[in-house]
Order: sequence, then structure tokens, then C-alpha cells
Amino acid sequence: MKRKWIWIGLGVFAILIRWILGYQTNVVEAYYSRGIYLGIRKILDYTIGFLPFPVVYLLLGILFYTIIYNVIWLFRNPLSWQKKLQYSMLSIAAFLGGAVFFFLFLWGFNYARVPIEQQLGIQPIPLTKEDFVTSLEATRSKLLDLRRQLGTDSIALTLAHFPNPLKQKIQSEVQRVFKKFNYPYQFTPKVQLLYPKGTLLRWSTLGVYFPWTGECNLDAGLHPVEIPHVMAHELAHGYGIGDEGTCNFIAYLACTGSDDIAMKYTGYLEYFATLFANYRKYDVEEAKRYLSSLSPAIKADWNAMIENHRKYPSLLPKLRRATYDTYLKIQGIEQGIQNYDEVLMLVKAWESK
Repeated sequence: MKRKWIWIGLGVFAILIRWILGYQTNVVEAYYSRGIYLGIRKILDYTIGFLPFPVVYLLLGILFYTIIYNVIWLFRNPLSWQKKLQYSMLSIAAFLGGAVFFFLFLWGFNYARVPIEQQLGIQPIPLTKEDFVTSLEATRSKLLDLRRQLGTDSIALTLAHFPNPLKQKIQSEVQRVFKKFNYPYQFTPKVQLLYPKGTLLRWSTLGVYFPWTGECNLDAGLHPVEIPHVMAHELAHGYGIGDEGTCNFIAYLACTGSDDIAMKYTGYLEYFATLFANYRKYDVEEAKRYLSSLSPAIKADWNAMIENHRKYPSLLPKLRRATYDTYLKIQGIEQGIQNYDEVLMLVKAWESK
């Protein structure tokens, strides 16, 4: 019982520290994100990073075994049902306390670091309708040119169009961006595909960074066109970025700044998709016109991604969206799930600078 209270206390302590650090972003940046976390990252890279399988499988297996073991123990124990209930509630609280403690100390405090716009000296502001039109026109032009270089047929890109090995190429592009922004980058966060296919896609998620293992996990069912941006996004998390919009911004720069045409193309395609989704709020018909004006080859890539996602219909999409929106707001991201689209403002501010 004493150990359970210790874990509960550690969880509460971590939450309290996180709340305090939310008002001390410079302290977090200097002593955690550029200090303690670098040591954590190095330990993870030289231990778990060498294992050839996603460690999340191992953790889930241990969790499942622990639950079954405790359920059997409760049924066999002669304690009263009141005592069993008390024990169960205390065990759950201890587990949550430990999970929160390790989440925050292994990675989560990065949510409180200095925002990237302050580090880069830029001022993101919401895009106007005219800004959207300008960006859509410019991005479409780049897409047409890049896709023409890759081949003008109407067949969607495959993995054969991308560098091999792809992981190392994306890793080097992300490191290039971090080096340019004067962020620590001398690490190699582990990237793993999660099977069975659709494990994440069925929850409307393409990839996830797992703080308890330090791994960047991607759904094995992703279409090849999606992989570069999603992997770069998760790697940005692994390098210590919590903010989703910032990770999208880094992924955009990593892909569009690459010397590989296919990677550059997918970066602009992802950006065009975000522009398109947001511009529809202003003018649905005009947004559709931009989509219809794409070349047959680009449409083939676009439709291939859509068809691929239809293979894995979302489970409880509203619950997932509400849960994740709440999680992000708890971490200090006021926009919640809309934070992903902040990449549009960051790109515009960066290009203006």
C-alpha cells in the first residue's frame, strides 16, 4: 500500500511542477529541453533504440499481464468487497500517478518550452482569404512542376519513388532544420511501424510519439506519399518539440527543403491539403476548383491516400477528437486540436522573414 501512495504522490508532484513551469518557459528551455531531456534522449537512443521491435508492444504486454494477475488475485483473496474495491481504486490511481510522472519527466515538460516563434523572432498571424489564395496558387504551381519531374502518368507514387533507406534520409532532413534553428539535433530517435495495419489509422491517427519508450511510431498502413511528412513530424516530437503546429512546420521545412524531388513534392502536397481544408471555410466552391485544377498525376496521389484511409474506418471519431482536444488544452495548447493548422501561420511568418 505504501508504494502505491508513493506513485500517487509522484504523479501529483509532477503535475504541480508542470503547472509551475508553465509560467517559466525560459527555465524549461534552458534546463530541461536543452539540458535534462538531452540526457534522457541519449539514454533512450543507446538502450531502447537498439531493440529491433516497437517496445510499446512489450509495455502493453506487461500491462495486460499485470491487470490479469491482479484480477485473479482479487478473486482468490478472502478480503471483503469493500477492501477489494479500495485496493482496486488505489492500484488504478497509483498506475495513473506513475504514468503521469514518467510522461512528464521523460518528455512532457517540453510542452512548456519557449515557443518556436519567439526563438525564431517571427510573428504568426491568421491568414486572410487573400493569403490563402496566394498560398494555394504558389503551392499548386510547385506541385505541378515537381510532379511533372517525377513522371506525368496517372499512377500514384510508390515507395520505389523515395530514397532508400527512407528513415535515414528523413532523419537527416529533420536534423538539418534543427541545426538551422539552433536546436540540439545530435540524436537518432527510434522510428517503428506499428502492426497490424490500421492500429492508429482506425483512431484517426497517422503516427504517435510514445514518451515512455522514446519511440516514434507510424501506422504500417500509411500510404507511401504520407510517410515522409508523418515521420518527420514524429521525429520532431522525438527531438523535444511538444507543440503539434510546430512539428508540422518542421516537417514542412524538412520535406520541402530536401534535395530529393519525391520528398519535396510530398511536403508541398501535405501543405496544399492543409490550405485546402482551411480555405473551404471561406469558399467551398472555389476550394473545389483548386482541387480540380491539379494534374491527373497529383489527383492520383490524392485519391490513393483517400482510398487507403477508407480501408481503416475510424472508431469513435468524435470521442477521439474530444479526448485529444482536451489533452492538448491541458498541456497548455489553447487551440486544442486546431493547433495542427498553426503550420499555415508559421510558414507564412517564416517566409515573410
